[in-house]
Amino acid sequence: VKSSIDAVAGIVLGGATLATHIAIILDKPLLLIRPTPKTYGTFAQVEGVASKGSNVLIVDDVVRNGTAMANA
Repeated sequence: VKSSIDAVAGIVLGGATLATHIAIILDKPLLLIRPTPKTYGTFAQVEGVASKGSNVLIVDDVVRNGTAMANA
């Protein structure tokens, strides 16, 4: 996986911890994806930086119906 991805993204809340550990192990940048943009600070829905066309590994703690993954 390490050579085929450019970054690791965690879906907040549950996926953030797992994604952080994976990003550290693989030495890749970390992104955090929220279901909706923040209502304060940067107002960002995605924290972190990835270039257009990057291969990003999306991580969540549990996939129930796939909606959060599809939206991410």
